[in-house]
Amino acid sequence: MAVGNTDVAAPMLYASGPERAHPKRGSIDEVDSIQDPALRETVRRYLTHPSDAQQVSRFVLSVHPDAASTSNVSLAASLDLVEVVEGPTSHLLIELDGGTSGRTHTCEGPPDVTVRW
Repeated sequence: MAVGNTDVAAPMLYASGPERAHPKRGSIDEVDSIQDPALRETVRRYLTHPSDAQQVSRFVLSVHPDAASTSNVSLAASLDLVEVVEGPTSHLLIELDGGTSGRTHTCEGPPDVTVRW
């Protein structure tokens, strides 16, 4: 949560540091440059989604108007690919590849989460 936040009703946001991230690859095409065959297949499996989606294109976080002015929401809104909107309930939309396939899946919450790819 944001430093100094004491509002337990505020949405929580967690972001891990880059030291915890999987070795970054800009695209699946770069996987073939990995020399170790076992590592190459591990990274390929890690980067390949069963739906064939390639990357997250945006997140839309819907928050109740009472939470819209909290520091955690402001922090989330400042992140790349994150859009914050006010709504009657909490909802998270995760969009993959710009939602070009027109397919969606909703996980019932709370909060509700919709994945569009």
